[in-house]
Amino acid sequence: MRRGKVLKDIYYVGGVVRDRLLGVPTEDVDMVFVPDEDVEKSIREVIAFMESRGFTLRMRTPFNTLKFEKGEKVVDVAMARREKYPRPASLPKVEPVFDIVEDLARRDFTINAMAMDMHGRIIDPFGGREHLRKKILIPISSFIDDPTRIFRGIRYARRLDLRYSRNFMRQTARGKRYIPVLSFARIKNELERISVERKRLHMWEDIVHWRLLGEGMIPSLLSEVEPHIPHEKGMWIFFFTSMGLTFHKLEHITRRERQYLESLPLAGEDDPMRIHKLLYNRDRYIALMLYVRTGRDFFLRYFERRDSCRKRIKGLKGEKFHRAWLECIYGRWDDSGNG
Repeated sequence: MRRGKVLKDIYYVGGVVRDRLLGVPTEDVDMVFVPDEDVEKSIREVIAFMESRGFTLRMRTPFNTLKFEKGEKVVDVAMARREKYPRPASLPKVEPVFDIVEDLARRDFTINAMAMDMHGRIIDPFGGREHLRKKILIPISSFIDDPTRIFRGIRYARRLDLRYSRNFMRQTARGKRYIPVLSFARIKNELERISVERKRLHMWEDIVHWRLLGEGMIPSLLSEVEPHIPHEKGMWIFFFTSMGLTFHKLEHITRRERQYLESLPLAGEDDPMRIHKLLYNRDRYIALMLYVRTGRDFFLRYFERRDSCRKRIKGLKGEKFHRAWLECIYGRWDDSGNG
């Protein structure tokens, strides 16, 4: 590939094209290069092309995706490929293809199956631009092959105010039975991405309504407290436990995430001292989760006052420390140390 040919055979793809058409900013920049038959030679020349534009290669994956950085800007450049799934919910086997349309055919939804060349020309073989205009989400690829597409579809539909197509609903009904086959790491990745979204509560409501993660419910208090929950990936566990979801395959979770699960029995505990001794050293949002589940003011008060009480009773130890903490939570502690 000479420099001119690289310009011809490298494309922006997916979200960056979709967001450009919508006139909204995008964080993730994805590109695809269409290789010659000599794939390694093509890769070397793509690297040279990106380096000539000031990017540095940071990583190359087994699927021949190249990660480049320039300052804070990150660009993923993938080789055009076809994906074959040996069984439902498995990771795909990939092979190179030599046409950009073949690569676009493996993508999840029509709105993400568009490419743009270096001259700004849009390649749109599946009508994604028209579906954006009509505000409808239409799948291209099977949800049985990859059930994580259901979660991604929820995220796109709610973020972009799209309607779910009939095809999407049919695919969801067929594909959701294979969600338990996925590794939990793949599911968690989708839940983390949902939990940083502005419209995340609506996304979680769809997850509950469609029983994608087992039985659950949407507590009436959740909409009240949601604005106070940080838009952070790790807060997926707050929504999961608040909604009482019963998905059993929670593998390789963090210590903090496990604390949320271990705190669930406190919803039925009546002894404030026992509740306090289990909560005071844990994530403060656990108390807010318990408030959402139970409606008990004690948990809300604990969430609101815990950190200030920790500072005010600093220096006390043992049972005196715990009693003073509870007095502070109830608003009956003064700084002289008297309850």
